[in-house]
Formats: sequence, structure tokens, C-alpha cells
Amino acid sequence: MQFEIEHILPCSAEKAWSVFFDEAFEKALSDEQPHLNRTIIRDEKSGPLHIREIQVAVQRELPSLLTKLVGEDIGYTQEERIEHQRLVMEWTVRSEKLGERFGASGEYKMSDIEGGCRRIIKGEVSFDFPMVGGRIEKMIASELQAAYDRTAELAIRWLEEGRS
Repeated sequence: MQFEIEHILPCSAEKAWSVFFDEAFEKALSDEQPHLNRTIIRDEKSGPLHIREIQVAVQRELPSLLTKLVGEDIGYTQEERIEHQRLVMEWTVRSEKLGERFGASGEYKMSDIEGGCRRIIKGEVSFDFPMVGGRIEKMIASELQAAYDRTAELAIRWLEEGRS
């Protein structure tokens, strides 16, 4: 299932990018999402490319349909391939527990527009389980939308407060 998420922010793309990748902002975001325990397991820079791998443990009650298929404990690894100068990040998500049955990937980019900037996240989620995979893909896409919306709301608050 493909998805696209867009946010408009009241600043330049470069300024917004610096907020989203600010250490203090990432800490504040983690504090607002205590159900996601994030650990950076790889953080390398090579020329213009910045690669991060983040291990995420989901620490909340999952929807019953998902729990029946995968159990109660689930986590995933997100790899981010970031080009700060171009304001672009490619990301992939994989789960050791689900293997090839689950995957997500996409692109995150920022661009200037009149009066601010646009953040666009395009991606695809696949959950290969007969008869229920499509429903779970929609559930995951909805969760992603909500998480990116919360991130944008926090970024706007930070910008309004002059915190970055």
C-alpha cells in the first residue's frame, strides 16, 4: 500500500530540516512517544551521506488482529540514508520477527514554498498475510500518518518558541 503525507511549516526548508534532525528535538519527540523505545545502533557519515540505523521496540498494546498474527512484542529496525545538503532522506523498515512478510520504505524530503516549506513523506507498506494483510497495511499507514502529524506539530511549536 502506498501513502503520501504532507506538512507545511512556517519557515525555510533548511531551518525545518535543522529542527527535525536536532538532538534536543529528537529527545523531546521520544519523550512524547514513550511507547516507542528508540536506540540508535549505527550512525555513520561518509561524504554527503549520513546513515543511521535505529532499533525500535514498541511498548504498548497492539491491535488484537496484529497480536494474533505476530504476538505481543514487536519491534523493527529503521535505516535512514540522509543527504542533509539535498534535504532528502530515504528510509527502510524491517522486522526480524516478520522477515520478508513485512516491509516499509520511502522518501522524506523538504522544499521551500512561498511563505514556508513543504515536507513530503512518500512510502509503501507491505504486510504479506493472506486475507488480512491489506487491513494491517492500512492500520500501519494510519499509525505513520499520526506519528508524522505529531512530529510536525512539535516542530511547529519549537519554531514558534524559537527553540532551534
